[in-house]
Amino acid sequence: MRYNQRADAKETDNSTSWTTTDDQAHQPNQNNQILEPEQQNRDPAGDTKDLHQIGVDYQKTYRYDEALQAFTQGLAIARDRADRAGEAIVLHHIGILYQKTYRYDDALDYFNQSLAIERELGNHRGTAGNFYHRGWVYRNTCRFDEAMASFDRSLAISQENGDRAGEALALHQIGMTHQAMRRYDEALDYYGQSLTIEEELGFHGGEASTLHQIGTIYLDTSRCDEALDFYNQSLAIKRERGDRDGEASTLHQIGMVHQKLNRYDEALDFYRQSLVTTRELGNREGEASALHQIGCTYKAIHRYGEALESLNQGLAIERELGDRSGEAATLLHIGTVSLLTCNYSKALESLNQSLAIDRELGNRDGESSSFLLRGVVYQEMDRYNEALESFDQSLAILRELGDHDTEAMVLQQIETVKAKVDSQ
Repeated sequence: MRYNQRADAKETDNSTSWTTTDDQAHQPNQNNQILEPEQQNRDPAGDTKDLHQIGVDYQKTYRYDEALQAFTQGLAIARDRADRAGEAIVLHHIGILYQKTYRYDDALDYFNQSLAIERELGNHRGTAGNFYHRGWVYRNTCRFDEAMASFDRSLAISQENGDRAGEALALHQIGMTHQAMRRYDEALDYYGQSLTIEEELGFHGGEASTLHQIGTIYLDTSRCDEALDFYNQSLAIKRERGDRDGEASTLHQIGMVHQKLNRYDEALDFYRQSLVTTRELGNREGEASALHQIGCTYKAIHRYGEALESLNQGLAIERELGDRSGEAATLLHIGTVSLLTCNYSKALESLNQSLAIDRELGNRDGESSSFLLRGVVYQEMDRYNEALESFDQSLAILRELGDHDTEAMVLQQIETVKAKVDSQ
């Protein structure tokens, strides 16, 4: 459950494209990084190419409005010149920009437009790239079956055409989708396949990304020593390559390992290092994530005022960005701190907001967390019928998800409340 920390599976794509840059790894948020191979056999003409690259450069530095302006100008020129290849590239990049800014319906629309042209042109790499990014959008919106189908299509096309870099990308993302669904053994298998190809091709950025994700699986499964080992391997590669975004992401995750081990001073130190770097880079999403985890750490050591301050700072950024998943996670933790400080009305307000967003996103894990905590709030308020109703709603979802440990905890809560009702 997403009870003590921001959900590891939550992500956005901070890459520029399937088809641009060298082997640089780009990470979304704290957990999800990806190798982007060199564009091959793509040459949009003249001004289209120049404006496309300007847009990519703006996108890398989080200047999304300026990136969109450059892409839009490039798209108009490509269409005016009937440059179908250039049009497909720019449409693809506009899709990625909307993906980064949580406009998922718009992102899918542009990927589909690009995909249609790539198929018309017989460009297998571009076709695979659009399936790949569609899969990312589907996973971000908890449409896991559609995500897996899209990544499988991307993988098949890459393998059929001997595109080893594209194959590594797709394998990595299939692994991440299994991880999001808590299928950890399957995720590790796909990460292992991806890592083998990345090492074979010398794609060190992709290697760092995959090592990072393996570390996150070990964190998720409480194998903290192994998590630190893989994170440190990833961190060393990122520092060697000068990948400061990736460095900030892995520093954040090392902080989460220390937090899980109750080493709160060490956790805060790593989160603050991540925060400094994300602010220097202008990475607002990374900044929000660091503030979120700093708030969670303060909550764990009962420094509730500082916890709320950090969580509210993160919440403001998430709302500014339109990061609905991050907003839901932070609201849940604000609700938890409010519960711990006996501010029950604020707790219910925050938990109900979190629940509404998770329902909108289809995040069943988040829904279960909100129902569970809402039940605790009602229990503390002696509103036992409402408590039992919320616990039952949480329990149903936990059984659907197969989360037996939390299910046992909720059953114990239900028995406690029933005992109180019987004693009245």
